Amino acid sequence: MNKWWNWVLGFALFCLLFVAIPISLSRQKSVEELKPMFDDYITKFNKSYATPEEYSARFQHFVASVQEIELLNAASRGPDHCKAKYGLTKLSDMSKTEFKEQHLADEKLTKPPKSYGRRRARDGRSRHHDDEDDDKPCSNSPHDNIYVIIRKKRAALPLQVDWRTKGVIGPVQDQGLCGACWAFSTVGTIEAMNAIKTGKLDKLSVQEVIDCAGLGNLGCAGGDICLLLDWLVMTDAVVEKEAEYPLRLTDGACKANKNTTGVKVKTFTCDDFVGAEDQILSALATHGPVTVAVNALTWQHYLGGIIQFHCGGSPAELNHAVELVGYDLSGDVPYYIAKNSWGKDFGNAGYLNLAIGSNICGLANEVATVDVNFKVNLKEGIEVLDLRRLKFQKYIKDFKKSYEDDEYERRFDNFKASLKEIAQLNKLEGRTVFGLTKFSDMSKREFVEQMLLTPTDKRIDIVSNCTQHEHGPLREDSVLFSDRYQNQEPPENFDWRNTKDVIKEVLNQRRCRGCWAFSIVGVIESMSVIQKGDKEHRSIQELLDCSEYNEGCDGGRVSTAMEYICTNRTPFVPDEQYPLTLAAVRVCKLPANATGRRVKEYLFQRNVDEHTIVKRVAFHGPLVVAVDATNWMNYIGGVIQRACWSGISNHVVQLIGYVGYETRNKSVIPHYILKNSYGEDFGENGYVRISMYNNTCGIKDEVTICALWREDVCNPMLTVSTEDFGVHKGQTVKKITWRTSSGAEVSVISYGAIVQSIKVPDKYGVKKDIVLGFDDLEGYVKRNTPYLGATVGRCANRIGKASFEIDGKTYTLAMNVGKDHLHGGIVGFDKVVWETTLLGTKVVFTYLSKDMEEGYPGDLITSVIYEVTDDNKLHVQFKATTTKKTVVNLTNHSYFNLAGDDAGAQELYKHMVSINADKITETDSNSIPTGAFTIVRNTPFDFTLTKNLGDAMAAGQNLFDDNFCVNTLGPSLLSLVAVVTHPPSGRFLEVHSNQPGVQLYTSNFLPSPSEPALIGRNGAGYRRHGAFCLETQTYPDAVHHSNFPTSILNPGEEYDHRVVYKFGVYNNEKSRQNLRTARSIRKILVSNYL
Repeated sequence: MNKWWNWVLGFALFCLLFVAIPISLSRQKSVEELKPMFDDYITKFNKSYATPEEYSARFQHFVASVQEIELLNAASRGPDHCKAKYGLTKLSDMSKTEFKEQHLADEKLTKPPKSYGRRRARDGRSRHHDDEDDDKPCSNSPHDNIYVIIRKKRAALPLQVDWRTKGVIGPVQDQGLCGACWAFSTVGTIEAMNAIKTGKLDKLSVQEVIDCAGLGNLGCAGGDICLLLDWLVMTDAVVEKEAEYPLRLTDGACKANKNTTGVKVKTFTCDDFVGAEDQILSALATHGPVTVAVNALTWQHYLGGIIQFHCGGSPAELNHAVELVGYDLSGDVPYYIAKNSWGKDFGNAGYLNLAIGSNICGLANEVATVDVNFKVNLKEGIEVLDLRRLKFQKYIKDFKKSYEDDEYERRFDNFKASLKEIAQLNKLEGRTVFGLTKFSDMSKREFVEQMLLTPTDKRIDIVSNCTQHEHGPLREDSVLFSDRYQNQEPPENFDWRNTKDVIKEVLNQRRCRGCWAFSIVGVIESMSVIQKGDKEHRSIQELLDCSEYNEGCDGGRVSTAMEYICTNRTPFVPDEQYPLTLAAVRVCKLPANATGRRVKEYLFQRNVDEHTIVKRVAFHGPLVVAVDATNWMNYIGGVIQRACWSGISNHVVQLIGYVGYETRNKSVIPHYILKNSYGEDFGENGYVRISMYNNTCGIKDEVTICALWREDVCNPMLTVSTEDFGVHKGQTVKKITWRTSSGAEVSVISYGAIVQSIKVPDKYGVKKDIVLGFDDLEGYVKRNTPYLGATVGRCANRIGKASFEIDGKTYTLAMNVGKDHLHGGIVGFDKVVWETTLLGTKVVFTYLSKDMEEGYPGDLITSVIYEVTDDNKLHVQFKATTTKKTVVNLTNHSYFNLAGDDAGAQELYKHMVSINADKITETDSNSIPTGAFTIVRNTPFDFTLTKNLGDAMAAGQNLFDDNFCVNTLGPSLLSLVAVVTHPPSGRFLEVHSNQPGVQLYTSNFLPSPSEPALIGRNGAGYRRHGAFCLETQTYPDAVHHSNFPTSILNPGEEYDHRVVYKFGVYNNEKSRQNLRTARSIRKILVSNYL
């Protein structure tokens, strides 16, 4: 039944059309006032009327339309950017009766949707319904659970689906005065499904369906989408291409050619999804466009926006049909994208947006999905097709394949494409290298998405000594130093498989895109045998689960994996302790005291000379190499020479040997031997061979060599404890404390995701807290105006004029520092309780910042991950995703004094500082960046060489509160940001981050000596210049400066900010001098970007 709103709307429309026009006009506009509008309307829409009588009649219809438009716009509710908009259209000079007769058709259900095609269902039952579902109510009010459904789909399905972007949706057509919307919408869906299946969009004949469809369909006089599909399946009809059966928009005799080329409907469903629109979302996301019957009575004057109200949903009111081609769940009001058939000059270029979840316009009453087959009419091709099908049957038997009924034809299409590719590649090679494999029934897109990695961008070379986590040139005593081999000639042939136990058996990554982990661990296993004689299998799953900078079975990079291994001093435990599961969900289960093999140093290098590659394999050991494996799908054996290109690195393998280096035997093709991870039933028992010297498959584009420690190492005992820290607004605040074997302690709390304490021994063994903080929760809640230790956001630092613009819309924020915005607003991330999750030695704080919280758009899910490792490093990772474009720039606002939190300015002035930055962002008198930069050389801001902080601060007023532009290695790698030492205590602090900026702040706004101190931990008085901050970040106010690194986060992207604080103590002048400075970090580049 209809909701009261639809009844009221219908009655009001009746009154407008027949009773209330004069009264309404007397209150608003007179008839005479509307005539100039009507004349403008005639001009705009190129109208002409044959007689004065027709002009008068059309004018009366126009007056009624104006009144209806005013009512519809008045009835629209919600934000302006969401609600539907109504106005004058090309249909506004028609009466409501005329509009219904000429543009709408009878789509009333004559039987339940589920009964269409019932006799053709394989199980004899409807797939979606039980009989008791037939009497579900229709409404225009969101179902109670629809927002729960949408939230679930946001997690399980894409936020946005639009099949138009895939090139499978044909142009919008205009049905004119022919009431065949049922044919246009259904044929449009058939076209789209055929394009999805074949990769080619063919225009199909709507006129054939108008002329030929029986079973109660009446051509231009109306029809039904489910009746049409029922007829197409019953008669096994072929929908021809429009070129063979062109559109006339009139009823005519059926002229279909049964022997023509076209598309057949293989199967279809027709369902009632009232109250279950999640099924529609699922079909659109995972299958393709769908056809729906609707009530379009109020669409006559639609201009744009999202139709949410005043559109009845009863099955008895269905009078039109459209094709749903996508949806959008990312906005305030989720909506479907509907393709109409009233021409491109109607609505949104022929499309409408319909709200999800309320059966708006009855769109959920009758929903049809389609699967198709393409029919070829080539007598000479029948034998070819039959031969291919026979080959396919043999392939199924040989490779033990089995398919669902609706999958068979798709797999056969993929198989035919593979046969074609195999022939082309073998022709290119000049011999048989490619043939049928277990992947030959996959489409190329499937193979790339399931078996290969996303191509990597161009990266710099990285050399790392993991002992001290240093990046820099290889030392001459390094086992990786290539000059060690310069006077040695490698043998003509070399294969590590000939050395016992070095190469383990070939594994199968299956549908896990973890080739990067398989290859790295495989090389580590080989180097364990070569260096120590250790024959144990090492855990691949450990690396898949625990590598922070990669995505496990969803992909990864060798460079970031090696960075993780080196940074975390990862011990690779035996496989039996951490067995391979290829689990989709990543949870790191590595114990804190795990013992295993560890990497000592590695070299990740691009564009490596192939002679060097050969020498490294022969004289050092197997290598990790990235290749372009796009054409490997059908590789069966032999040496690939030509059918594999360079430039795209989308797969990772182990290079374990070679044949024919500098050989004079012309019958031998010099080639490399690669160990793959597709199982022993692929290629040559799991191996692939590619030719030398021509950078075949991009073999020299990314090469990694590593060396291990000669003994097993363990993570010394590290303890983690949890306790309650108080209650804030009914929420318990947790405190987590790490204690390392060297005596260091780090504590964080879930209020504000705050670093509460860092205690480090000095060179005499005296332990002191080196960050400012409070003893209890009350201190943080009532006195923490300086943001001591806090996570600040959504946007750390300043935003000028407390506003910003995204896509033409202005967002206004709180003015909490003068007329500007600072650190996320009045109630920022530092003043809320975060949800706490413990994962091994990590703690994950999570917070949902809701749309328009503190003025920022979009729901932002934010995580702060803290971990302390036994080498006295505090690892912090900030991650965030959003439902709308928004501004994100998170940081930690810890105040450091390496002499102790109570040491004050006198000890701060003794600190020695170096910062890896050649310039700072220039600011105005309010500390808002101007967009320009200042070179630091020969200024107080020059910390490229270590200098005394007190001397630097004395060189100017209010120094320092400035953003330094870090010389970074790129957004995915940690760069050295700063080194700070305190000579009297011997303590030092290193900061590493992947962010482009760091704010050096020397507590200028803490109380001055003449003011009462801020009382902190153990009664200490905190005052001006009593500590320094190093806040890693993007540049302040970046949203207003296009030349700055962006602070905009888009839906579908992930904000990833990593920072590592390393604490320690030096015991003599020599060890202090060995601490790295920012100047020395410039030597990290082995080569420039290519």
